[in-house]
Amino acid sequence: MNKITRNTLSIALALIFVSALVIPVFAQDGTTTSGADFSNFIDPDTGEMLPGVIDAGEVTIDNPEWMNTESGSVYNEASYHQYIAPNGDTILAPSATTLNSMLMNPDESGFSASSGSYQSTVGLITSWISLYHDAAELTKYTNQPQYDANGNLSVGDGYDISSDTNLDKVTAYLYENLQKTFLGSGFYSEGSTGITTSFWAALKQATVQALTGANDKMLAGTYLYYTSGNCSKSPVGCQAVCQTNPAACASAQLAAIPTAAPVAPPQCPASTIVPGVPSLGISTTGPASPLVVGQDPNKRGADVSFFVTVPPTVYTYYIPIPIYEDAQICMANEDGSAVANGNCKAGSSTTNNGLIYNIRQLVRVDCEKHVEVYAEPVSAVNASAQLTQDSINWIEHNLAGYYYGATTQQTSFNLVPGLATANAGCDGSKVCQAYGLVEQIQFQDPGTYNLSLRIVTAGTPVSTGRSFATGGSLSVSFISVRLIENGSN
Repeated sequence: MNKITRNTLSIALALIFVSALVIPVFAQDGTTTSGADFSNFIDPDTGEMLPGVIDAGEVTIDNPEWMNTESGSVYNEASYHQYIAPNGDTILAPSATTLNSMLMNPDESGFSASSGSYQSTVGLITSWISLYHDAAELTKYTNQPQYDANGNLSVGDGYDISSDTNLDKVTAYLYENLQKTFLGSGFYSEGSTGITTSFWAALKQATVQALTGANDKMLAGTYLYYTSGNCSKSPVGCQAVCQTNPAACASAQLAAIPTAAPVAPPQCPASTIVPGVPSLGISTTGPASPLVVGQDPNKRGADVSFFVTVPPTVYTYYIPIPIYEDAQICMANEDGSAVANGNCKAGSSTTNNGLIYNIRQLVRVDCEKHVEVYAEPVSAVNASAQLTQDSINWIEHNLAGYYYGATTQQTSFNLVPGLATANAGCDGSKVCQAYGLVEQIQFQDPGTYNLSLRIVTAGTPVSTGRSFATGGSLSVSFISVRLIENGSN
């Protein structure tokens, strides 16, 4: 078979394979083939990638042999964006140049091994442009001036697209069946399930595909579907599938594809919550010896102050952070045989028998320390003064012996709330305070009063509220006057 015939067949085969992207594919018995279930990846109602789908990012393969063409056009690398479903199935979004080469080399590139496909309108147009561009290049290449065996110069009698009957048949079949597979805003291979039929969801799906390609700095408009059991036929192999979902890989595939050594997550320190230790107090501030109100002509009474300071709560926790590094691996063919024109040594080989793959692998997991500081506001303050039982007994027994009928008048006072309110708040350093002053308390009974202060906090996002209490004392004086008889009759 001469070069012209081979290239003519390549064009025809390429058009047949691109038609598989957009027209029904029938088995010999007349039933449609199946395999690609896009509901494993894409929500058919929204067009968004499902939450469980792993975005494995862009995968590049340097100098794959199948990308070299007889016309002399050679691309340096094949680029794909890879997604992995929870069940181990994958879809690849090849760049426009990669897809072009795959169409021209469907078996060697793994294109014909895909279980199904989806193309947006952009992807479809790109495929057609790429194919006719290659046809034009082939026409130009095979019609260059050349010398015959006798040394005479003549114009090459090469490929003529206008006389290619195979091309005419393929394009006619393509146009006739195009509308049969137009769903939403995209084209699916026959037998695909989980397809997006809503126009807006399909438009969203195509938009996500286009934006992903833009982020990878390539034009992407096609998804090629590979089941987990067929990952070895995928252009990127089973490497990422086996790392993310080992159960989805067959034992033979696991043995054939080098996988990164498993990285055990570190034993990060346990999180800690350290609440601030509060300080609080209550005491009298004047006068030094307050009198009962009945003996105090100025009705001065007594003053009581209180305060509480609550330092912030410190929450320390650790987050495992996976650390990835870019690496290259050398892979031979699945059966261990050498890759044609290999550029690296795979396994124990002493010759270049493999191709270099760029991968991103997990090398370790670090513990990242985080410290959060939370204010713990004061939510309630209660202060009171209570006459001691000893003082009550002294009034009702001792004092009553001098002043007949002496008894207690008011033995308890609600200072806060009641006679005053508390001022509460937190400053910029997240230290919270509450304080106040109760002035001119009018005590009617002499003796010793127990001062009580109880505060309650509102807690923090990582801790519940707390309560604290403290006390003090206050003495109220009484001037005792006794009548002394002069002894006269």
